[in-house]
Amino acid sequence: MSDVDSVDEAGVVVETSLAEPTEKVWRALAIPEIASVWLGATPLRHDAPGEKAEPSFEVVSSEPCSRITYRWLETETDATVESFVTVEIWPEDASSTRFRLTHRAPRTAPIAANTNTALARAA
Repeated sequence: MSDVDSVDEAGVVVETSLAEPTEKVWRALAIPEIASVWLGATPLRHDAPGEKAEPSFEVVSSEPCSRITYRWLETETDATVESFVTVEIWPEDASSTRFRLTHRAPRTAPIAANTNTALARAA
């Protein structure tokens, strides 16, 4: 599994070591068709607006061989929920890479189906 897993106000953080050089890990993260296999999501296609694949992602920022941030989209009921996934990598040695993934929660949390409040009674 991973060396470090946590959940805090920043989101979910998973950190581990990968037995691959940093350049190889970066390639897997930066090329959308390869990243989709790692992330289990489909690259967002702006040329096919009616096509919906779940979940989907697009790169919003990157620093080569160091950090990449994806915009992550999932549909819940009738609403699309947006969140952000940031992956940071750095070499541990010539043949391994330290990997930290942070998934930040949506800006506004969806309303729970059960709000755990008493129902108002009609008078």
